[in-house]
Amino acid sequence: MTPDEARAKLRKLAKERDRIAEAEPKAIIEAIGAGVPQKDIAADLGRTREHVRRAARANGIEG
Repeated sequence: MTPDEARAKLRKLAKERDRIAEAEPKAIIEAIGAGVPQKDIAADLGRTREHVRRAARANGIEG
């Protein structure tokens, strides 16, 4: 792999990470709205429960 190929791969990964970062809070809110417990959402995403709580609070959902 050349340095240019490696950098292109890194840029592609960064774009994917940004896309996921934008979609994740929306998915968390939808799951909470559907009645999925926050601990289960956190487990499914591989995140902490605090991460899920912060996303919920940022979107006006308490609890």
